[in-house]
This record gives sequence, C-alpha cells and structure tokens, in this order.
Amino acid sequence: MSTVIRSLFTYGIEVPSSIIALTAVVIVLALIYFAALPKPIPGIPYNRRSATRLFGDIPELAAYRKRGAAIRLFWPDLAVKLDSPVAQFFLGPFAKPGVIISDYRESRNLMTFRGRELKRGKMNNDGWAGLTPEHFIAMENDDERFRHTRSLVNDLMNISFIQKVSAPTSYRTILNFVRLWQHKATIANGASFQSTRDLGVLMYDIITAAAFDVHESESQITQDLQHLQTHKTITSMAKGDGADFGFPDLEVSGFQKAMILISRSVRDSFIRPSPWLFHLWNNCRPSVRKVVALKNKVLQSYIDHSCLRLLREGSDFVPRCAIDCIVSREVAAAAKADRLPDLKSARLKDLILGYLLGGYDSTQSTLTFLVKHFGNEQEKQTILRRALHKAHAQAFSQREQPTLQDILKVKVPYLDAFIEEVLRLSNPLEFVAKEASCDMNVLGYFIPKGTLLILTFSGATFHRPGLPVDEEKRSPSCERQNIHAGDWGQSEFPAHEFHPERWLRESDEESGSMEFDRGAGPFMSFTATLKVQCTNKKRLERYGLLDDTDFVSGKLK
Repeated sequence: MSTVIRSLFTYGIEVPSSIIALTAVVIVLALIYFAALPKPIPGIPYNRRSATRLFGDIPELAAYRKRGAAIRLFWPDLAVKLDSPVAQFFLGPFAKPGVIISDYRESRNLMTFRGRELKRGKMNNDGWAGLTPEHFIAMENDDERFRHTRSLVNDLMNISFIQKVSAPTSYRTILNFVRLWQHKATIANGASFQSTRDLGVLMYDIITAAAFDVHESESQITQDLQHLQTHKTITSMAKGDGADFGFPDLEVSGFQKAMILISRSVRDSFIRPSPWLFHLWNNCRPSVRKVVALKNKVLQSYIDHSCLRLLREGSDFVPRCAIDCIVSREVAAAAKADRLPDLKSARLKDLILGYLLGGYDSTQSTLTFLVKHFGNEQEKQTILRRALHKAHAQAFSQREQPTLQDILKVKVPYLDAFIEEVLRLSNPLEFVAKEASCDMNVLGYFIPKGTLLILTFSGATFHRPGLPVDEEKRSPSCERQNIHAGDWGQSEFPAHEFHPERWLRESDEESGSMEFDRGAGPFMSFTATLKVQCTNKKRLERYGLLDDTDFVSGKLK
C-alpha cells in the first residue's frame, strides 16, 4: 500500500483527498482488526479456527447454550478435543488468551503447593464484585481490606460454631423436613411428586437458621406443612399410573427469591467474556435493583436485631447465629482500633450474603443430584439404607431418628462413599478461575504473568481417562505429592459411572470390614481448601436421617 502511494506522488499524479481519507480509514480499520484478533501463547494447543475469528471461542460457547448444554463444560471438553491437559482459549476482541488445565494432579499441586504463583484474578474479582464488592472473595490477598474483612467471619469456620450452631440447626430443620415429606407421602398415597422446590426450601431454612437464628415456627418448611394440614381437600393432578402427584405450587419467601436471583447473576457473570460489563448491564435491570434493595433491607434488620441483643446482654452476650458472630467481631475490632463500629456498612451485609450463598447454592445443587442418584441407583440406595440401619441399630429398632450426637460420632463408610461419589459426578464447582501472578511453567508449557487460568474439576482424570502427560515435565512439588491414584480412568470402576465402592478399601482382612478412603482418587469439589470441604461434607452427612424414604427417578415416592 505504501509503495502504491509513493509511486503516485513520484509521478505527479494528483490523488483526490477523499481517496486518501478512505485509504487511511481502511488502513486504520485493518490495523484495529488485526490487533483485535486472538494472539495465541506460543506452544500451547488451541482451536485453530477460533484463532482466526474476531470473537475467538465465543461462538463455541454460544453453541453450547443453543443446544441446552452447560456452558461450564466447554473448558474440559476443549482440552479433550485438543487431546492436551493444557490448552488455551480466546474470549473475544483484544482479550488475552486464557489457559485450561485439565489434570487433577497438576490442578491440586497448583492450588496447594504453588499458591503464591496464583491470585484470584480479574475474572473472579469482577464476577463477585458486581454484587458483593465488600466481600473478601472479591479481593486479592494483598488488598489492604482483605485481612480485616476476612477476620470478621473467622468464627464461622471454627469447630465450636459448627457444633453449637450449624449442626443443631441443621438437625432440627431436617427433622422438620422429614415430617413435611412424610405428610406429603401420605397424601400422595404411593404416587411420586416433584422434590426440587422442597430441597431448595430445605437448604434455605438450614442456612437462614444458622445465619439469623430463625425459629422453626417461622421457617418455610413449617409454613408449607401448615398449608397442607389446613387444606385437607388437596386432590391429585396425577394423570395415570406413574404420573406425579400435583401439590400446590406454593410461593417461596421474597428473600429466598432474592438469593436465587443474586446467585444466578453471579454464576452467569462467569460465563460471559466480561463479568464487569455483564454486571454493569445486569445491575441496571429493575428486577435486580429490586432484589438488591430487599436484600439490604432484610440483612440490615437482622444486623440491627443482633446489635440490640448485644447492647442488652453486654458481657453475657453469647452468639447464637452467624450474624451474631460477625457483629461481635466488628464491635471488638472497633474497640481495639479506638473507633466506632460500622454496623451499617456494605461490608457486613456482603459478608452475610456470602455466607448465605456459599451454604445455599452449592449444597442445594448437590442435594438435588443426591436425590436423583437415589432414584437412578436403586440397588445402591438399598445398600446405603442397610448400612444406616446397622450403624444406628438401636434407633432403628425403636423406630426413632438417631440423635445428633450419634450422627456426628458414628462412622458409616458407605454413606461417606455415597456422598463423595455424588459430589464427584455432580460437581457443584466445575472449575475455578485463577490468574498467574508471575511467569510460570505447567507441564512444560510456558504461561506468562497475568494469564487467566481455568482449573477444571470435571472431564479428564475425573470422569474419563486422563489426557497424555509427559511425567518428566511435572514440577518437583507435584512429584513429591503422595497421590497414589490421580486418574479415575485407571480405576477398576468406569470413571463415568456411579460406584460408591470406589471410595472403600478393606480395613480388616479377617472380618472383611471396609473403611472410607478419601484419597482413593481425584476429588476437588470444594477446591483444595480443607476447611470448606470439612464443613460442607459434615452438613451433607446429616441427610442420612431420611431412613425409610423411598426415592424413585429423583422424586419422592
């Protein structure tokens, strides 16, 4: 192009200004276009077609949505498609390429031993900051706000809080829930009925009881039960054998609706090219503004109630729920810093909301899949029921529920294995997004500082055989890990099938007794954070209370 223009001027040919302007515009647009195209990281496999498109892999993500597939599966699927445990993807114009790591051993190594090379990153922070900007999950560790913000919720992970608050409230709520389903089962008279809404209500009541000390009489489950007992003329909408019994579609509370919408908004932001832009648009929607206002009003009312109790009881104040712990922490921190406590701050409300979402969303999803597996795996459901009856023989013989102390004390290996297998196949966390805080090497591939990393917790090594890896290129810290099974594809049980037995090993050759082996194979459903795993799993273990309930096709029978 420059040669042509030079020749025109050399031979004295007069060029119209409009042509020059048009040529300049074309050149500028061409430069912008080529600058906007994906710039692959050398050496890392990628979809060749995506590298030639302005929007990179976005059309592939759109195709997942169009056919009704979960968009989060795109990343493990791309690694399988490229037959590489390390692959890269492109999220639109001017965006840096991201890197997928689809190998259990390497992901675990990065999360546990190479954490200093990672940070939460822009994608994670923008995704959470859109609706919880003052929660520490939306901050980097070196953020000056991080340490103080996180310290306000330290009590919520203590074993004392779990034993004195979380466990008892969960136990009482589940007993109430059993009464609801027993009543529904009586009305349905052998017909199945939908369970998804009820499981959502169960988790809502559990988490709000632990967060706000909501009394059982005020719970959604109690309201549902009272409605069924009051309206005794409920008739079935079932149409023929095998059809569902149609219970009234009762409204859930406005606050539960708000939690669901906020949770969905955060989740949706992570599958957008720009979480920041998504929230900028989404937060302008009237429905979102309405639920955010409701959320702030409800949370502030509970904060105020906790403050009044703290003022009234003084030194005799004993936290009865999560919000009490957070408020007392803020008051203590303010006294230490010689300042007034900020009990109207967005920080307190964001921390409480984070606690609610963390306990509600992922556990409700896991519970739903648990019921689904009960229906799909009738034989294994029977084995589990027998194991529970044997472990709690006295309670079973007396036709009573086991006590909370018995549930926490008695080990039931098959129950642990069943829950672990549900989490393995129906992972509430398909991937975690991080960012390289420095130049790094993963399995022989160079990854520059600032690169978005997607560590997958499904796909290769989890639900299918691992992808080819040059073992000599693993990092020394990965080699030092004592992982005797890093690929479910090498198990005697097919990786894609449901087999709780894969988590059991013989503990006594003479008696043939089995014990639960947490390290039997890949598992990272709650990332590599030990505290989170323990808290969530202990909560799930309590669902063994449903003793003689029969599940069919994911619905209560």
